[in-house]
Amino acid sequence: MKIFTSRPETIFGCTFLTLALDHPLKEHSHAIHPFTKAKLPIFTADYVLSTYGTGAVMGVPAHDERDRAFAELHNLPSIRVVDNDQMINSDSLNGLSPIEARTQALSSLLALNAGTSKTMVPFLLMALNITD
Repeated sequence: MKIFTSRPETIFGCTFLTLALDHPLKEHSHAIHPFTKAKLPIFTADYVLSTYGTGAVMGVPAHDERDRAFAELHNLPSIRVVDNDQMINSDSLNGLSPIEARTQALSSLLALNAGTSKTMVPFLLMALNITD
């Protein structure tokens, strides 16, 4: 499953994935975070467009207003990863500026064969509790 992001440096703040309403994958599945290996819930939402990127985006509620509202509505966690122009709560990215962290995050994703320079981040999809 490929996820689009314009901010790969915030990947450690990703706590859920959101699909466009017409995305072929189903809601109520889980994906595996490429770095933390955490299970991330997958939802559908009208603010994700199938014609933009891959029609699937990572939810980073601490750094995006739409993601924050969605996370609050669904009682999802929020992890702040940028503070005072410095990365925090981000494993090997801690202490870097967001610009430095973007380069490092992309390099790490490429090394894991889990991303491209076009900021498409594949998450391992786990089909758990899929309902039609």
